[in-house]
Amino acid sequence: MSNLFLPGDPYWGMAIIALIVMVSGFVQSSLGFGYAITALAVMPIVLEPRSSHIVISLSGLPVLFMTACSYKSCVKRVEIRRTLLGALLFLPLGLLLFASLPQQLLSQVTGLAILLFVIFDHFKKEKKTETVSPCWLSYLAGGLSGFLAGAVSIGGPPVATYALGRGWNPATFKSFVSSCLLLIASLKILGLFAGGFLLRDDLFHALWAIPFAIGGVLAGTAISQFIRPQLFRKLITIMLIVAASNLILNGTQSSRQTVASKSQPVFLHVVSQ
Repeated sequence: MSNLFLPGDPYWGMAIIALIVMVSGFVQSSLGFGYAITALAVMPIVLEPRSSHIVISLSGLPVLFMTACSYKSCVKRVEIRRTLLGALLFLPLGLLLFASLPQQLLSQVTGLAILLFVIFDHFKKEKKTETVSPCWLSYLAGGLSGFLAGAVSIGGPPVATYALGRGWNPATFKSFVSSCLLLIASLKILGLFAGGFLLRDDLFHALWAIPFAIGGVLAGTAISQFIRPQLFRKLITIMLIVAASNLILNGTQSSRQTVASKSQPVFLHVVSQ
């Protein structure tokens, strides 16, 4: 637990991680999206940016699995296979960018990606009738989603844009997006493992976070029927804008990193302490 930013008792940091993923799971269940977006907006307060991405990617798998299973009867298998192939080709490029970005720049890029997602979600328009799209568009959507998932853990906008353009009903839309993101996230975990990114502390934090993320999803499912979706969506949007702006503006601050952490991997820095 040495890579927690908060001084003093580390259990406070663990409690904050639990609260973040629980709220993020609640958002995911209530709105149908937003686990990674919400968690990434605030997790760097507690963990280093790279560790935040890894912990959220790992703990988000059960959340995506639960969403995908809820709409398994509406799966578009051919579309998903095409999208997954595109993701498989471009995910490694995203992971290379993730590995090469300095911690501070990664924080800023993540904040920018969150802001772009908020803008996309605000202006997106859903078609009312189902349309036929060229096959290459599904490959392209998967490639862009894989790249973004690897680089900044936010792979939703490309596949969501493609699904909206097809004019599918809400159940089919959620089935396609959640299934694609689940498979892409699984590929990313394999890539992180192959690249040696899955360090002991990050695995511990992810295992700690998973039950709270699931709890947030279950709570959101039970309570969402009593919440006005439009108001809740606006509140989440405002929170994301503020948090993303904070990531961008404060990404250049070096108070959270020592000289050692800039010149050696996080795990070596933890061991040296």
